[in-house]
Amino acid sequence: MPGAEPETGSWNTPEPEGFSSDSEKSLIAYLARQQKAGADFNAYRHNGTLLHHAIRAGKPATALWLLQHGADPKLKAEGADAMELCVRFNQPKVGKVLSEKYSMSPPAIQRTSVVPAGAAAATPHVAPYQRVQEAVGKNAKTPAALDKALAALPAGMLAEHYGVALPALAKAGNVPADSWRTLWRHLGKFWNGQYDAGFAATIPFEQWPALVAAGYRNDSAERALGCMVAESTAADLKLKWPALEKNFSDFRQVAARMVLQSYRIPAVGSPYCSRLDEKELKAKLEWLRASDIKAQVSGIATAEMKDFAPATKLAMQPYIAKPADKPRFSSVTPQCKFTLDDAWLKHFATADVPLYGISLVEVPGEAQCAVLASWEPRSEYPTGLVDGFTGPTWESTPSCADVPEHQVLWRNTKEGIVKLEHEIDLSSLNFPAPVRDNVSGQLYYLDNGQRAGKCSGPEALPFLYEWQRKDGQWRLAAPDSRELQEALFAQCSAAGAENCKGIKWPADGDPYYYMPYSDFLRRFAGERRSEYLAAVMALDKEKLQKIEAGPLPATWVGEAISAVGKSDLPLAEKRKRIAHLFYDHERLARAMEDLGGYDLLHALVAWLPAEDWAPIFGLMRQYPYRFYPQGVRQEAENQKKARLACDLDNLLGLVCGEKLEN
Repeated sequence: MPGAEPETGSWNTPEPEGFSSDSEKSLIAYLARQQKAGADFNAYRHNGTLLHHAIRAGKPATALWLLQHGADPKLKAEGADAMELCVRFNQPKVGKVLSEKYSMSPPAIQRTSVVPAGAAAATPHVAPYQRVQEAVGKNAKTPAALDKALAALPAGMLAEHYGVALPALAKAGNVPADSWRTLWRHLGKFWNGQYDAGFAATIPFEQWPALVAAGYRNDSAERALGCMVAESTAADLKLKWPALEKNFSDFRQVAARMVLQSYRIPAVGSPYCSRLDEKELKAKLEWLRASDIKAQVSGIATAEMKDFAPATKLAMQPYIAKPADKPRFSSVTPQCKFTLDDAWLKHFATADVPLYGISLVEVPGEAQCAVLASWEPRSEYPTGLVDGFTGPTWESTPSCADVPEHQVLWRNTKEGIVKLEHEIDLSSLNFPAPVRDNVSGQLYYLDNGQRAGKCSGPEALPFLYEWQRKDGQWRLAAPDSRELQEALFAQCSAAGAENCKGIKWPADGDPYYYMPYSDFLRRFAGERRSEYLAAVMALDKEKLQKIEAGPLPATWVGEAISAVGKSDLPLAEKRKRIAHLFYDHERLARAMEDLGGYDLLHALVAWLPAEDWAPIFGLMRQYPYRFYPQGVRQEAENQKKARLACDLDNLLGLVCGEKLEN
């Protein structure tokens, strides 16, 4: 809808079928159809619910309609509830309803901003990023005035919107070095020049001396300039060459690498540089040769050169480094040990999230392994899972596919099991694998470079994680080391760890790489699992009471439910065991959302009488997007379980046999 754009950037959301952005009336009609189809008006997307966005976008009729149809005004978007947003975005009509019908009060310091209908309009809202832009742009060439304007901004506003402050200062043109120094001082520790790769390339090269004089980090030409050299024409490169050499101390050492950046194996975190035509590439390579640049470049994807003219190949050849004779990194098996005791079982059984995969990780100097677990995040709201890209609620068809797994790292200490900080890339398709640095002997963990989701980019060069100390605690983080990355470029012939000499990527089922959680429990607590399943099948209540008094993985409950269904027991005996397994609703919920939970419910359709589904219905009603009642309803229809299908229709707010609109 017009007016609903974000303050910076843009949404990456396709226009939905059947939607018209002509007016609020058409928007409300579309929302009404979606609600009838089961849409949740309190789900989050792009840092807010529909109500939050309607208020922000100046759509009061839509906001009031949403309130009448179940929108919760007390949910918060980035710390602000609906009333606070009405104050901030000058929506007095909506604020009046929130005050009268929901007993909500505006913030005391801004109480006069929400006024009754017919009163004088408040001062139009100025977005924070616009205030930063104006403060910098209007005072860019006068350091004292800039200092005063930045000091007048609310605390934290400049740091939050520094991304617009930097180009605003650059756009002013030929600003004095003291203006840059003033901006650095107000940003404080937050800014040291490394957060904006390629920033120096966004301002005219005539301004580089002032930028450098003001303390801009210039020890890495690649970081400062991004794709500028790769995407420059030969003529432009020659024009800027003296300034590049003078202002960036390492430029000559990395010039060839920067020219050939777009022909290297893609690396996670590195900019994607577009390619010029072959004629320009050849001219730039010849300029490098004329400028006595001799450094060679590892990681060139030679397959990209096959269609080059012989003259271009000849010009490129001196800059292509040979693969390393001896690989620097090699596969290794960690030496740590692991025992799945009661402390670990209790921790797993009471984790806030359902666990899917486990990897044992060696911590330096520790005999006992740490545990890296993958999990599917839940929302704090009873409406679904977390969308890793756009907000705290999962959606079935986001513009970018949801990240399938997240990771948490635990270590057993004298104080109990604690969570360790880590930087493992959440878009990775695999757990990192242990490798040894044959130069230093240090253990690293290697990400294989595969990414997940439409927005995560192509398969890339593998990269490393290392153990680091922070505030006396271990953390697993990606080292900021060009040397290590270049060693991987030299070792790998293409993207993906399978193309790296000396590295044999482990297969699933290796506990030091990845095991499904259920398999991990079988391997390290197989005897206890078998004892529990046998007690369920025998309905040995005395033994079950003893086992269930301790830590009991919900995975085993799900396995027990499946085992009962597959058994040859009479239906009456099966129902007795299911009644016992369904008694603890928390364990049942965990079993339902565990890996294979969807199949578990579908299998129950075939034999479990509809009257025994009450505990499942209760959980479905509470968490409709977590426990997929529509899918189970379809399975019940397919198997001609009329009463169960009817009960599920009623749970979805339908009369028996009513079809949901697409």
